[in-house]
Amino acid sequence: MAKGFYRKLAWNNLRRSKEVYLPYMIATAIISGVFFLTVGLTFSGKLSNIPSGQTTKAVFAMGIGLFAVFAIGFMAYINNFLVRRRKKEFGLYSVLGLSKGHIGRVLLWENSMVLGIGVAVGMVFTLLFGRLLFLLLLKLIHVAPDSEFSIPPMAYAVTVALFLLVFLFTSTYNLFQIRISNPIELMHSEKTGDKKESRFLLPRAILGFVMLAAAYYCAWTIDISGVALGAFFPLALLVILATSLLFTAGSIAVLRLLRANKRIYYKLKNFVSISGMFHRMKQNAAGLAAICILSTMLIVTVSGTLALYLGQEEILEESYPLYDIMVYVDESSLKDDAEVEASRRRLDELIGETAVRYGVRTDIDSLPVEKSSAKVEQFDEEDRIFYFDDLKSFEHCVYAGGHFILNLDCGQTEGYAFTEALREKIAADSFDGFAWGLDSVFTARQQGYHTAHQAKDQLYHSPGDSQDRTHQFPDKPKG
Repeated sequence: MAKGFYRKLAWNNLRRSKEVYLPYMIATAIISGVFFLTVGLTFSGKLSNIPSGQTTKAVFAMGIGLFAVFAIGFMAYINNFLVRRRKKEFGLYSVLGLSKGHIGRVLLWENSMVLGIGVAVGMVFTLLFGRLLFLLLLKLIHVAPDSEFSIPPMAYAVTVALFLLVFLFTSTYNLFQIRISNPIELMHSEKTGDKKESRFLLPRAILGFVMLAAAYYCAWTIDISGVALGAFFPLALLVILATSLLFTAGSIAVLRLLRANKRIYYKLKNFVSISGMFHRMKQNAAGLAAICILSTMLIVTVSGTLALYLGQEEILEESYPLYDIMVYVDESSLKDDAEVEASRRRLDELIGETAVRYGVRTDIDSLPVEKSSAKVEQFDEEDRIFYFDDLKSFEHCVYAGGHFILNLDCGQTEGYAFTEALREKIAADSFDGFAWGLDSVFTARQQGYHTAHQAKDQLYHSPGDSQDRTHQFPDKPKG
């Protein structure tokens, strides 16, 4: 053969069948681009310096394995579909004198060209538009876009390794199909239906049903958010496998039951339909399973993301039912009531000065708290009002239950800046002699909706110790 014959023949085949291979390249580019971006964000150190960056990277890392399994399965299905359509063409090559080895070399060149071009296009588009997607991610999680977008070398290696595995798997399958076929079978492949898979049919159908029921039962009964997050990807993988088994084995089992019912099967329309489904059941079942899995993944992803994004204010309201800002000051080291009163008024002045500096307005009238004569903190379920016996109002904040609380009338960006500035003022002022803490609804949003006892910005400061330590705030009233 002339030098480059197989490569030129493969390229001409791709150009001649572009209506078939162009969608294959586009699918490869989309899958490789999304996978490349996900791996890049997972291994990038730039995502670590934003609030909840480690949590975001952990979620991406768990999704890489599931995405890789999906990519391999989906690409193998597309390759199988294309090879089946071209078997008559391969039989014609055999009639014209090409051996099975020659046809195999052509297929290797075609497969390498399609995957190579698709992966290259996907990476290029990720590098061009990845920064825009990264800024959109920062916008969605409500943080300042001060992190730089960069793709680490590890992302290139992992992406290339994945699609090299896809190439090896699909190429091995193609060569095996050519090797076990003869020219006559290849020429008449379009008239030959898929053979029915009858071995272990009922056990596979039952296994698929049990796996699907177990996965949905676990998803329905898990109430702890941390456990649910860790179990999501294994359960999703279990649902994918169960769906595939139900379509490939369960559908055939249902058709056999219909065929066994003579009153249904021997009607003219039913006879033709059921026989036709048996004729190409394996291919149809695989396609239906892929469509079902993709549709489910799309619906779950879109609905889950929208629910979390649109419900973020409700989540914050549940975590912070009382206030926007809370400051805790340990007054045990103060000598008398006069020092306590002076300390509280000084804190109120700091809040007012910071509010004026950042152009925000403090609001204490909207706080659902009232004075109570009882010595026990109470909550009115009907009116949703908290009663405190130590309630005292200042100009910019309210002291209740051992905490200074207030609301802010401002946007999220101004509220976050106010929180950080107030933290610095408290640390630099006369509160250096005893423990203090600061938490806010705005910081909670930055930290991924942690509750007041879980937020990473809780601080402890003691005399002679310049290092910040985690401080456990006293329990606040629960809503």
